[in-house]
Amino acid sequence: MENTDRFIIKSYERWRLGKLYFPNNTPDRAQRRLMECIRRYPGLSESLMETGFDFRKRIFIPVQVSLIVKALGTPLSYTEEP
Repeated sequence: MENTDRFIIKSYERWRLGKLYFPNNTPDRAQRRLMECIRRYPGLSESLMETGFDFRKRIFIPVQVSLIVKALGTPLSYTEEP
């Protein structure tokens, strides 16, 4: 496990990682918003798919979490654009 600014890079269920980025949303909504961010971030979907990610899978493995954090920032520092 890698530690990035107190955030631990490990496997996360999609809803759980979504809640870390969007703590004020329900688990389902947080997951959908995270997936929207992933789809919108240039090249992130493709990078995730190169690691074996499939949009039907419910778990991000550590290498995928690392790619997401590099693209979106750590959940503790992530801010939404208005």
